[in-house]
Amino acid sequence: MPCARKYPSYEIRKLLQDAEGTNSPVTNRPAHSRSMHALATNPTVGGIHATTISGLKSRTTQNPGESNNAFKNRGGVGTASAFRSLLEQADAAEQALNSPIGQQALAVFDDRTKAGHRLRVTLNFAPIRQFGFLPASPSSGIVKSQKDPVTKVGSVDLNVKEAAGVRLILDAIGGSGVFTIQTCIPIDAMGASNFAINIDNV
Repeated sequence: MPCARKYPSYEIRKLLQDAEGTNSPVTNRPAHSRSMHALATNPTVGGIHATTISGLKSRTTQNPGESNNAFKNRGGVGTASAFRSLLEQADAAEQALNSPIGQQALAVFDDRTKAGHRLRVTLNFAPIRQFGFLPASPSSGIVKSQKDPVTKVGSVDLNVKEAAGVRLILDAIGGSGVFTIQTCIPIDAMGASNFAINIDNV
């Protein structure tokens, strides 16, 4: 079955779920869409294959006495972002993959001239709509940064920004008919939708 085809919502959710933690056919590193970029149903407690608000804060906050190198080595970053739920993430991925540019990006994996090659496609798509049926309502992402002023949501400090779009990193062996969603990230600012191709990590 070709990779470039329309995907129903249940299949997108399964792709994200099945990919989580499995090694990429391109980099051999585990996929992390859910564990790093989507909040659990209860974001203060967490759940299977989902992150938490404290997890986001930990990734962007240097501990007292922690060196810059130690922070970087444990995965510390300046900014981390996540969708408010696994469902919002899956819905954004569905909109991106089923869009005209998403179908063009997926067609790269079906290109016979690239059969057998390790392919990575980075797809940036905008705008996204919340759950696909409210045209004027963008999906929301949570962005926590050391550099941003901190706002308060309930009793938790974090920054909430509307997600302008979504970035998907898709990995596959050309011609296999199968691809992995390596990650799926909300983007708070971006221009036109686009995609880029990397072949054999070159």
